[in-house]
Order: sequence, then C-alpha cells, then structure tokens
Amino acid sequence: MESVRSNRPTLLIWDYDGTLASSLDQIISSFQAAFEYGLGHPVSSQEIVSWFGPTDEEVIRRRVPTERLAGALRIFYEQYRLLQAEASLFVPVALLEATAQKVRHALVTNKGRMTTAIALKTQHLQNVLSAVVTGDDVDRPKPDPDGIQAVLDWLATEPRSAVYIGDSPTDVQAAQRAGIRVAAVTYGGIHSRQDLLRMEPTWMIDTPQALASWLSGLL
Repeated sequence: MESVRSNRPTLLIWDYDGTLASSLDQIISSFQAAFEYGLGHPVSSQEIVSWFGPTDEEVIRRRVPTERLAGALRIFYEQYRLLQAEASLFVPVALLEATAQKVRHALVTNKGRMTTAIALKTQHLQNVLSAVVTGDDVDRPKPDPDGIQAVLDWLATEPRSAVYIGDSPTDVQAAQRAGIRVAAVTYGGIHSRQDLLRMEPTWMIDTPQALASWLSGLL
C-alpha cells in the first residue's frame, strides 16, 4: 500500500453509486418497478445487482420485450427521479468544495446520462465537478479505461497526477488499465471487501470517516 502523502494528485476521479452516494436502494427500487411492468413479474434485488455494469437503460433493454420497453423505461426514470430525494451522500458536497482549492474533482460512472444528470442535480454536485463522463459517453465503459482516459485528456492531466475512487472490482480494473492509482471503498455495501482486496488497489477504505481522513492526508 502506498504512502498517502507521496505524489499528491491534482485530480480525483470519482465513481457515483456506492462511492460518492448511498443510492443502492433507490436504484434497485427503480429497476424493480421497471421490470415488474416490463417482464410481468417481480425481480429480486440480488438478481438486479448481478446485472450491474452496463448503463441503466442497457440493463433494461437487454431484458424487456420491445413492446414493453418504452413503458419500462418511463417507469424507471419516473421512479428514479422520485426516489432521489431519499438518497444521501457518503462524501458531503462541503468536503468536495473544501478540497477544491487543492485538487479538481471529476466523475466517471457507468450510469446513463439521464440518471447521472438527475442525481447530480438532486445532490447539488454539478458545480464541484470539473468533468463528467457517463456510460453513454464512451463506447467501452468500465472496466475499460476509456472514461477515465477521456477525463485525463479533457483536463490535461498526467496519469501519475490522478487518483480514482470507486467501490467495485470494475472500478479498480479500469483505473489500473488507465495507469492511475485507485482507492477502493467498501462502505457502499455492494461489493465485498475480499473481492476488492483481490484486485490489489493502491488503498482500501472502509468507512466514509476513513475516506475523509485519507483525503486530508492525501492532499
């Protein structure tokens, strides 16, 4: 594990769900409403989590018959927008704003463009992010490094000066493929600590409080 203060970054690139935001319940409920209409039967939360990876729309498109797809997507977005008020941030906006004098913040997520816009607006995050790349903005989302590379190019940042923070093995893999350091967080409750540790991230962080301390030492 790397010394926290070595090679201080100028750019922090964040994942959203399970990293910046505590939003798992809201995502699952939105998918369940969409699939109950689209498939005609309930889908378990465990099954939905196993489908995570592509954009939210793609998850639905792959499974819902064409004749019910438009309705399923409408229900998904309606439910997602409604439930966003119940989501909360693991990383407060105030903390991001307080560190903005030392480092820029960006977002790379596999969420779709629309759900990302809804989430960032609801959580008042738009003004603290210097760049946002969604799963709809790249041909190959995480675990491929295209989204991270797009942010590095856009913000003219060398890989050695950036750190990615995420909660999934695909986050760690994408960061490693992009040649940047990565902090794996376990507090989101989606992926196990063992699975993340197996990916050999630069840092492991288990609580939002530990993340705040890590940021203080890193910067």
